[in-house]
Amino acid sequence: MLIITGTYPPRRCGVGDYCYNLINTETARESGWQVYTTDCWNISNIKQITKEISKIDFDIANIQYPTMGYSTSVTPHLIALYIKYILRKPIITTIHEYSRLGWKGRLAAKIFFKSSLHTIFTTEVERQFAIKKNGFLKKRSSIIKIFSNIDQADTINPIEERTKDIGYFGYIRPDKGIETFIEICNKITKREKECKMYIMGQTQEEFRWYYEPIIERVKNSNIELILNRSAKEVANILSNTKIAYLPYPDGLTERRGSFLAALLNRCIIVSSAGTFTTDKMKKAFTLCTEETAEEVLINILNDIDNRGAQQKVLTANSELYIEKEIPQSWESVALQYKKIITKK
Repeated sequence: MLIITGTYPPRRCGVGDYCYNLINTETARESGWQVYTTDCWNISNIKQITKEISKIDFDIANIQYPTMGYSTSVTPHLIALYIKYILRKPIITTIHEYSRLGWKGRLAAKIFFKSSLHTIFTTEVERQFAIKKNGFLKKRSSIIKIFSNIDQADTINPIEERTKDIGYFGYIRPDKGIETFIEICNKITKREKECKMYIMGQTQEEFRWYYEPIIERVKNSNIELILNRSAKEVANILSNTKIAYLPYPDGLTERRGSFLAALLNRCIIVSSAGTFTTDKMKKAFTLCTEETAEEVLINILNDIDNRGAQQKVLTANSELYIEKEIPQSWESVALQYKKIITKK
């Protein structure tokens, strides 16, 4: 299988990290899976891309979409048609996000749906959303849930012994709720001066215009800034954090890697619910709004200090979610891919 992705490490993108973890599984190595990417997905480069892909020996292609690298380019859609009709090789497509695509993006996505033998979604909610617009997908699609790009730390500290109180983890880019995190933490500092808080994440050159002002703003606060750490360092910091506060504007969803990383490292998670937040997810984290976040966070910290009932219930629900609702490893994800392509 040839995995085609718009972004791949060392360039930073959640889907690129996903592909990296997938290709580095034992199943991928034994099956001879390969990755193709390029730094330029402009339509002007399509001749070079098709030339490079045609030289690769593969039996089936898997296009990962969308990614940072593609931006709004239609090149990956044309590549899908090239592989199917010129190279005459089968395609499966992995759609990481469909519901937030604009009408042009959804129209273009039909090219993937029509040209693919099978379409993989990462959540059932996204799959059902796509089926409403494309009924034929009901029999030609399935879900493979994502696993965390950040592993569980070697040592998971008891919640009451952790030294960091409240943390945010994720890419430092727009629409992640970082401004809300800063605002709420500044309010908490006025009441709890010893509260230890941080923002931890990866910066992306494309969003320099955004993260540089955020860095300057955080310098004037009580919030620690932790940037561009290794996956192992991130896991260790999360395992020493009591609460992961993730105030996404559109609410928590199953495809949020930060949620999975915090969950695996047994943080108590506080976030908001949105249209695509499942009922099972709601049991695994504490709901709040921007208006209630300050009180919710302080109450949880007090409950942890007192080893209260709230902490025990949250812990039990989180453990159940980890056991029942997410893959157990990237190897598990790869085996699900192999099962699909073997049938094709």
